[in-house]
Amino acid sequence: MPDTEIQESLVSRKVIVSVEDGQNANGSAIIKNRSFNNINADASVEAMHATAKALVSLMDKNLANVFYDDKSLLQEVENA
Repeated sequence: MPDTEIQESLVSRKVIVSVEDGQNANGSAIIKNRSFNNINADASVEAMHATAKALVSLMDKNLANVFYDDKSLLQEVENA
């Protein structure tokens, strides 16, 4: 019986930027998320964060959080 292992392949990456978009009736910040898709798989977390900060500055909003979301494919492959 052939030996197998699980191989992971990055399919897509996106950055989600949370920005403050005003205040509600209670005075709490309203947070809205903006997603940026098709991020280079080789992008470092530092580069993604710096890019997110630059994009938020163009929106004239306050940055609340930066998230990234990777979608990976897991495949069973036979060892040679």
